Amino acid sequence: MLVINLTFDFLPGGMERWIVEFSKALKRRGIDNYIVTPQKFNDFLFSTKDVDFVFVDSVATDNGFLNLFPYSFEASKKCLELIGNEKDVVLVVHKFKDLPAACLVKKMTRVKIAYVLHNPPFGWLVSPEGYRSYRIDFSKYVAEYNLWKKFINYVDYFFSNSKWIASLYRRFENLHVVPLYAGSDHIERIMLNNARGKKSVLSFNSSFILSVGSFEPRKRFDLLLKALSELENQEYRCFIVGGRKDPTPYVELSKKLGLRSKVKFFSKIDESTLFNLYSNCYFYVHPANHEHLGIAVLEAMASKAPVIVQNNGGVIELMKHEYNGFHFREDDVRELAKYMDLLFEDRKLREKMAFHSRKLAGKFKWDYVAKTFLETIYKQDVKKKSFNHVL
Repeated sequence: MLVINLTFDFLPGGMERWIVEFSKALKRRGIDNYIVTPQKFNDFLFSTKDVDFVFVDSVATDNGFLNLFPYSFEASKKCLELIGNEKDVVLVVHKFKDLPAACLVKKMTRVKIAYVLHNPPFGWLVSPEGYRSYRIDFSKYVAEYNLWKKFINYVDYFFSNSKWIASLYRRFENLHVVPLYAGSDHIERIMLNNARGKKSVLSFNSSFILSVGSFEPRKRFDLLLKALSELENQEYRCFIVGGRKDPTPYVELSKKLGLRSKVKFFSKIDESTLFNLYSNCYFYVHPANHEHLGIAVLEAMASKAPVIVQNNGGVIELMKHEYNGFHFREDDVRELAKYMDLLFEDRKLREKMAFHSRKLAGKFKWDYVAKTFLETIYKQDVKKKSFNHVL
């Protein structure tokens, strides 16, 4: 079997981490696979060793939707070159903008299309709940949604990264979606490589809180900053690692709240430093509202960090309240501050939750993600004799 992952743009983030580790897991199971993407690696922060990339470098992606069809044409040509005479081929799309390219290829070959749904459906995004989470008026994207509806008729299998996302697509689009989750075992391999290589450039002379995510409204770093200003324990530092977006609004808010000396923002850090932060933090806070899954939470758990998350979205499928951390009520600054104070004050609780975090994270394996993906395809197609590959 040949698996081709299509991704319109490839910037550092949870989805890209998912695609890379998924590709590696398929390769470990003997499945040939590629990632087809525009060549845009200037800000790439994590290891892509053992992953085969094919670059669509003749098409810029900066103008987004305007370049959708030129990209689709070029990407489809790359896919056709890779397919050659291969019979058992699955094109995996992760973003709406990759569907046209996949559909073009399907029109000309016998490939199957698998769609991994990382984001919530349009019906939820335009709901009050969706607006509270994203702070974006998605109703202006009705044309794109109608186009998406046409393209998904060509999709053979639907997957998601969490049960929550799967349930939303059943509710709003009546789609049968298989949750794949994510793995945490890449952490151990990265930690081992870091131990052999360069060390973190940061020193850890005081207790610190860690939070990781892009600097966009949905990640709700404003909640974290407001909660920090209400902590009883003021002997702390907080490191917020972001990317993609401009951190200036949060920097200004931290100044307004009198936190500038306590909070440090990072737009870019290398992988070695990031995982040293995970390993050395007192605890990890993920304040995002309705997080789709939260690979950063899994990475923190695998690094033996207690975690605090909002009580919504897919992230609550990864951890257990009062076992390896806490869920705080939606947008509740005071409850978030309460749980942070509790972890600061109680060393034994912190150590117990750290142990439980590592234990829970160990249940999430990339091999399971690849196995579920392949078994779903095999079970649906073996009766039709559509695929020759035997698992």
